[in-house]
Amino acid sequence: MKKNNYTIFLADDDEDDRQFFEEVLEEISPQIRFITFDNGVDLIQNLLKSANVSPDYIFLDLNMPLMDGEECLQEIRNLRHLDQIPIIIYSTAIDFSKAERLRDKGANLYLKKPNSFSELKKAILNCIADVEANLSSNEEGIAFIVQL
Repeated sequence: MKKNNYTIFLADDDEDDRQFFEEVLEEISPQIRFITFDNGVDLIQNLLKSANVSPDYIFLDLNMPLMDGEECLQEIRNLRHLDQIPIIIYSTAIDFSKAERLRDKGANLYLKKPNSFSELKKAILNCIADVEANLSSNEEGIAFIVQL
């Protein structure tokens, strides 16, 4: 992790998952700014407000009410001023055909939700490192699906 003052957005309808994610980020670095949304519509509305801060990373749960992760991904990738933000799909299950479709739509990684604090911490750090390595090298050499 090159820096420790990232702004990370998480859209996930499960309050426990959002809190768990926040606790892990606090341990990684107290300087990380973390903003959560319980659905994709609220996330998109926030991103469209020019006065709001843009995230360094967006983690999207696939199964959310109002606007699911796939729809949200597509909306973000259609917005020119936001289309370079790394997006990590964050889901309890891996659907390989859906994962391929999400990659084609512009997701940077697909993270299977880990079950433990230490695994989630390791997974988040790996996701950030993988995206940074990929962005700096412009190579497609990293694995798209992350599971521990």
